[in-house]
Amino acid sequence: MSDSHDRQPESGGDFPSPDEVMAALRKLDFVFVSKLMWAIIHTVMKVARTNATVLVVGETGTGKGLIAKLIHALSLRAGRRPVMVDCTAITASLAEEALFGHARGAFTGAVADSKGKFEFADGDTIILDEIGDLPLDQQAKFLRVLQERTIERVGSNNEIDVDIRVIAVTNRDLDAEVKGGRFRADLLYRLKVVTIVDPPLREHMEDLPVIAMHALQKYCARHGRVINSISPAAMKLLMNHNWPGNARELDAVVEGAVIMEESDIIQPSSLVFGPTGSQTALAALDYILNKPYPQAKACGYGLFSM
Repeated sequence: MSDSHDRQPESGGDFPSPDEVMAALRKLDFVFVSKLMWAIIHTVMKVARTNATVLVVGETGTGKGLIAKLIHALSLRAGRRPVMVDCTAITASLAEEALFGHARGAFTGAVADSKGKFEFADGDTIILDEIGDLPLDQQAKFLRVLQERTIERVGSNNEIDVDIRVIAVTNRDLDAEVKGGRFRADLLYRLKVVTIVDPPLREHMEDLPVIAMHALQKYCARHGRVINSISPAAMKLLMNHNWPGNARELDAVVEGAVIMEESDIIQPSSLVFGPTGSQTALAALDYILNKPYPQAKACGYGLFSM
C-alpha cells in the first residue's frame, strides 16, 4: 500500500477523505501498490457513503471480503460491525430461519420470537459471502428484502421494516448460474447496482512483494520468529508462480516458509507451493538448473551435498 494519494479521487462531502481511506486500509491489513487496485479503491470511495447494493466478484482467495469490509468501514454505518452471513454454511432447511428469524409458536420448541440475520443488521451493513450458494427457494424472499426492505419472520404474517445496506460477495459466474437455472435473474439485476471485480493476483503481480513482506511480518510476530526478509531467489520463485489460490495461497505459502526457515532470510527451500507441496521440488530444480554450481549450492537445497 502506498501513502501517495495522487491516484485517489478528490475528497468531498460524499466521499471519505484520503486519510480515512488510508486508516481503513491499515486497519484491515489491506496492502497493495498497483494502479489496478487503486482503481478499485476509487470505486469503493464513490460507493461507500451511499446505500447502494454492491456485488463483489472474483476468484477464490483474491480478497473480496476485504473489499466488502472496506466499503462498510468507509460508510456512514461504520459505527457498528457488519453482520456477516456465510451462504455456504446455510442449509436449505435452515436458511429461512437463519435469515428471517421466527415467531413464537412457529414450530415445536419456538417458545419466543427470534431475530434472523436481516433484523440483526437493521441500521447496519449485511455482507452475504458466497451469495451464489444461497438456496434457490430463499432467493425470491431475499429479492423482496432488496426491493421493499421488509421481512416476515417464519410463522408470522407481520411485516418488519429493516434498514440495511447489502454487500454480496461471490466467486461464481452468476450470469452462468442464471443460465443454468441455479440463480434468479431478477435477483441478479438487483444485486448488480454496482459491481466491483476483484482481479486475480496474476493480473497485479507488482503487489506480490508488498503482500509477501506484510505476511512475513505478520507471521513472524504470530509464531515468534525473527526473519528479516525474503531472498531474491525466493522472491523470484514467488513471482514466477501462477497463484491459482491468489492472495490466500500466497499468505499460506509465506506462513509455511516462516515456520520452516532456519535462517533470518526466507530461502527457496522453505517455499512450498500447492496443496501437496509437489511444486516445490520442480521449482527448486528449475532454479538450480539455471544457476552456476556455487550459487545453486548456496541456496541451501542440500542436493549438492550428496
